[in-house]
Amino acid sequence: MAASPFLLKARGAFYTTRTAAEYMVRWAVRSRGDAVLEPCFGDGAFLEPLSEAVEPGQVYGVEIDEAAYGRVLRRGLLQADRAHLGDFLLADPGRPPFPRAFTAVVGNPPYVRIRRLPRQAAARALQIAAAVMGEPMSPSGSLWMPFVLQSCRFLAPGGRLAFVLPYELTYVQYARPLWRYLKGRFGQLRCVRVRDRLFPGLSQDVVLLLADRFGDSTEAVAFEAYADLDALLDGRPERTADIPVDDVVAGDRPFLRALLPSELQA
Repeated sequence: MAASPFLLKARGAFYTTRTAAEYMVRWAVRSRGDAVLEPCFGDGAFLEPLSEAVEPGQVYGVEIDEAAYGRVLRRGLLQADRAHLGDFLLADPGRPPFPRAFTAVVGNPPYVRIRRLPRQAAARALQIAAAVMGEPMSPSGSLWMPFVLQSCRFLAPGGRLAFVLPYELTYVQYARPLWRYLKGRFGQLRCVRVRDRLFPGLSQDVVLLLADRFGDSTEAVAFEAYADLDALLDGRPERTADIPVDDVVAGDRPFLRALLPSELQA
């Protein structure tokens, strides 16, 4: 039986719609030989399109929820020796079942405030974030941010990240160190907003973070706003803007400004 919406919300789990997952997989996978990691696979929304996009055995996954883990394995969406039941923040690159660096990491991490976690789990999340970024993370933040940073530890040079993240990524103060890190580690950054909700049962707006060419650097993030998923799939943005990452770090709210009519953007 599927977990109740109440339990899913308590865990910060909001499963991704199939259409959004297919779009992200199509962007992240460039070859059937790509090795891909899904660090919180939930109901398998990403695993289904991944199983069609890459060769068998090239997809690895992690899930902390035992029921969701079991359902995915019973459906045959992931090979048992490529699946790990446990906390992704406890995983280490190069150790079983992760014997390799990955071409891409794709997922929808949990949206739960770190202050709501048990003390030991909260300390671990903050420690991982600080170790990867080289500067502290505020405990006021959310668990999705350590997940993104932990994922970077598993990327091969030139690799890609594709994540569904809360819209607060674009403006909240605790995410500014993450933007500094992304600027210095990826050669291309895209942030995609879809006005229609990707999660009908969730009041929170989200964006897609698409980060390419791990090991390089960039000065700007390409921001694209779409009316709905059909427009996204057709490549029909309502607005586009190249936003200096330094403006995001400075707290200038450039993503919000990019959504304003042109006469109000000055």
